[in-house]
Amino acid sequence: MVLKNFLLCMQGTVRVRVTGASIERFLNLCSRHDITLYDICRRDLGAFDATMTLADFKRLRGLMGRTGCRVHLLRRGGAPFVAHRFRKRYALFGGLLALGALAWVLTSFIWVIHMPAADGLPVREIERNLEQLGVHPGMPVSALNAKGVQQAMLTRMPELAFIALNRHGNRIDIELHARVPKPEMLDREINTDVRATKPGVLSRIDARDGQVRLKAGQTVETGDIVISSLVDATTDRGKPRLTHAWGEVWARTWYECTARRATVTAYKTYTGRETTHYALVFGKKRVNLYFGSSISQGSCDKIITERKIVIADSLELPVRLVCETRRFYTAHEVTENAQALRDTLTNIARQRLRASIDGEITISTGVLRPLEGGAELTLYAECLEQIGRETVTTQQLPPPAAAEGEPKK
Repeated sequence: MVLKNFLLCMQGTVRVRVTGASIERFLNLCSRHDITLYDICRRDLGAFDATMTLADFKRLRGLMGRTGCRVHLLRRGGAPFVAHRFRKRYALFGGLLALGALAWVLTSFIWVIHMPAADGLPVREIERNLEQLGVHPGMPVSALNAKGVQQAMLTRMPELAFIALNRHGNRIDIELHARVPKPEMLDREINTDVRATKPGVLSRIDARDGQVRLKAGQTVETGDIVISSLVDATTDRGKPRLTHAWGEVWARTWYECTARRATVTAYKTYTGRETTHYALVFGKKRVNLYFGSSISQGSCDKIITERKIVIADSLELPVRLVCETRRFYTAHEVTENAQALRDTLTNIARQRLRASIDGEITISTGVLRPLEGGAELTLYAECLEQIGRETVTTQQLPPPAAAEGEPKK
C-alpha cells in the first residue's frame, strides 16, 4: 500500500467528479482504454467521484465526446504539480541537486579513518604503509579490499599480531594488536636446576619438582643451586635420578636507589585571562578562523578540543571543528621545605626500585643530602622477591656403586 501511494504521488493524481446519464458507458470506455480509476465513490444515480493518474486524465480528455458525460476537476496533487509550482525557483532545485551530489560523494568514498594508538607500535609507519596500499581518506568504497590489506600489513610489519579494517558507511575503524614476544620456556624433558639470580637470604622455597639443597635463613650468592635436578634415592635400593626441577625461590634482598631533585620549583598562578581560537580541519588541511599567528605571546596552557560532525553512526563528515583555549599564567619559584622534598624524593626512589624487582619493598629508609641547587636522597630498602630461575643442569648421575659381594679390583 505504501509503495502504491508513492508511485501514484510520483505520477501525479487528480480527483474528478463524473456526471451524466450514461455512467455505465463512461466506465466501459475507461475499461476499454485501460484507464484505471481509484477510490470510486457514488454520489447519486448520475454522478460519482474517482481518482486517476495525470497521464490517464490527459488521455480521457480526447474520449469524452463519446460518453455524454462531463468531468469536473475537484483537486490535484503529486510530484508533477509541485514541480510545476516551483518551476522558476532555480535555487531550490539547485540545492536539491547539490544535496543529492553531496550524499553521493559522502556515501561513495571513505572520508574518515579511525586508528587508536597501540602501545609499542609506530603509528606513522602504519599510516604510511596503509597509504601505500591505497587506504587513505578519499578512496572509493568499492576499492577497499580489507582482507588483502590485512595480509599485506602483516607481511610488511612483523611486529603486528592482528589488524582488522571494519567499514561503517564512509568511516573505517582500524583495530591493532602488537605481537607479544613469547616467554622463554624450557622443555619439561630437559633437566634443569633452579639457581639464584641475586644474592640474598632465603625466605621461602616452593619446589614443584627437584630436590631442595638449601633451607630458609641461609645466604645465597648469584648462581647457587637452590633446587637441584639431581634427586637422591629415597629407598635403600633406589637410585638417584635427574629431573626437571622448577619452583619459586623467595629471598630477602637489599638495594640502594638514588633520586635527585631541585629545591626550587616553578609554580603557576593563573591570571584569569583566556583566549579562544577556532579552526576547521578538512581531512589533513587546516583553515584557521582567526587572524594572526597560532604562537602564543606569553606563558599559557593550551587546551585543544575537537568536535566531529556526525550525521549518523555510519555517516561522518570529513570536517572537524578545533577549539583552542589558552589560559595565561605567571610562573614564580617556590623553595620546597625539607620534609616535602624528602617525601617527593622517597616516592620517586621507591617507584624506580619497585619497577626493577620481582617482588615488593618491605622496609625502607632514606638519607637526604643537600647539593648545589637541589638535594639527593639515597634509599636503603629491604625487599622480598622471587630470585629463582631455571637453567639447564650440568650435573650428571653418579657412577653406580659396586654390587654387594662382588670382589673389588
